[in-house]
Amino acid sequence: MIAGTVAALALGLAWAAPSALGAPGGGPDRVVGILPRSTQPTATAPVFFLDVTGTTAAYSEIMWATTHAVLSARGTGIFAPAAALRRDELAVGLYAIAGSPAYTPPATSPFRDVGTSNPAYRAISWVVSKKIVDPAADALFHPALDVTRDQLASFLYRLAGGTATRLTPKTAGKRRQQVSWTAVDRVWSGSYTSGRGLLGQPRAVSRADFALFGYRAAGSPAYVAPLHPGRPSAIMPVPQGEWNQIVATGTWRPGCYGGYGNFVRVEVPYYGMSDHLPHRGAIVVNRDISRSTAAAFDYLYAKRFPLYSVIPVENFGGWDRLSENANNSSGFNCRKPAEIMGSLQYDSHATGRALDFNPVQNPWIRPGTYVWEPAAGAYWASRRSIAYEPYGVIASGGVVTSWFLPRRWRWGASGTIDLMHFDTWYPSVFRPGY
Repeated sequence: MIAGTVAALALGLAWAAPSALGAPGGGPDRVVGILPRSTQPTATAPVFFLDVTGTTAAYSEIMWATTHAVLSARGTGIFAPAAALRRDELAVGLYAIAGSPAYTPPATSPFRDVGTSNPAYRAISWVVSKKIVDPAADALFHPALDVTRDQLASFLYRLAGGTATRLTPKTAGKRRQQVSWTAVDRVWSGSYTSGRGLLGQPRAVSRADFALFGYRAAGSPAYVAPLHPGRPSAIMPVPQGEWNQIVATGTWRPGCYGGYGNFVRVEVPYYGMSDHLPHRGAIVVNRDISRSTAAAFDYLYAKRFPLYSVIPVENFGGWDRLSENANNSSGFNCRKPAEIMGSLQYDSHATGRALDFNPVQNPWIRPGTYVWEPAAGAYWASRRSIAYEPYGVIASGGVVTSWFLPRRWRWGASGTIDLMHFDTWYPSVFRPGY
C-alpha cells in the first residue's frame, strides 16, 4: 500500500538538491515527505497542553502531530515533549502517518502483552503485519519500551518501502540501503534536539522529535499552529468573514452605532469553568476599549477566575438570550428589536463598550419582570461572596470588580440589577484611558 510510490519519494528525497532539503545553517527548511498525499493523516480539533507553549521547541510540529492523531496526551493537559517515545506510541503514530489504512486486526492478539482491548492494538498489529516494526525476540511487543534513534531509522526506511532488517549508517552496504539512510537523515535534518547524522545513535527518541519526524515524513505540509490558549490576548481587525456573519445575523445592521472600522476582535485566554484548563476565546468590542479588554482578560486568566465560554454573539444568531442561556461571556451586540430596551444610541453593548461575564452565575433582572435571567441564575443570585468566585461568581471586592472598578468601569446597568455587566458608563462614549 505504501511501497513503490513511497519508496520512490524516499529515493527522490535522498538525491534532491541540498538547497531544497534545507541543510542546517543554509536557507529555509523544506523537506520533501516520504508519504504520498493520498495517505495524509486526518486532522481533528486542536488539543492544547499546559507544558507546550508557543516558545516550546518544535511547537508547530507538536500541534500538527496532535491534531493529526500522530501523538496524543500523556495525561490530562500534558504532552511531555521531552519524554521518550514508547513503542505503542510509535505504532499509533506510524499508522496515522500512513493515513490510517483500512485494516482488520486478528481476533486474538499474537502478543501476550498487548490485548485486543488495548487502544493501540490495531496500530500495533498493522505495523507488525507490514513488517515495519519487529516484535521482540521473546515474541512480545513490549509496548512500554523506549524507541531508540537507530530503531526509528529502520522503521522509517521500512515505512518508505525498504526491507532491510537494520540500517547501518556508516557502512557502504547496498546502494539502496545507503540512499535510504540519507533519506531518513534528511527528514531528521534540523531536529531541535539532535543534529544531522545523529539519528543512528542508540539514544531514545523524544516525543517532540517524533512529532518533528512525522511532520516531515508527511511532506512538511502547510500548517498554521493555533495559539496556545494561555498566551496573552491579541487584538486584531475583525476578519471580513466574521463581519459578514455579524451583518447577516443582525448583530450589526443599518441604524446601529458605527460600522466595520469601529470594532475589533480580541482573542483572549480564559480559565475553563468546567474542566479547569486553559482555553482561548474571542470577543468583539469597540476599538477604543480593546486594550482595556485585553488587559482585563489577561488579568482574570492570571488569577484563574473561571469563565464558561467566550464566543462572539453572532455565533448565537445575534440573540442575546441564547448567549446568556449558554452561559457565554460576550461584548458587542446591537440587539435585535425584540431584545432592545430604549434607544440604540444609549446601549453600551450596541457601541461595543460593555462586557458580560458568566450570565448564569451573574444573572440580571429584566425591568418590570422581577425575574432573574437566565432562569438558571436564580440559584446563584444570592451567592455573591468571594467564596463562590471559583464557580464564576462576581463578588464585591473580588477578582473581577477589583480590576474593573478602579479603572472607571461600572458594574451593573441603569434601572435594574445586572450582575454580569461592566461598561464605560451611560451614555456610552469614548473616554481616554480605556
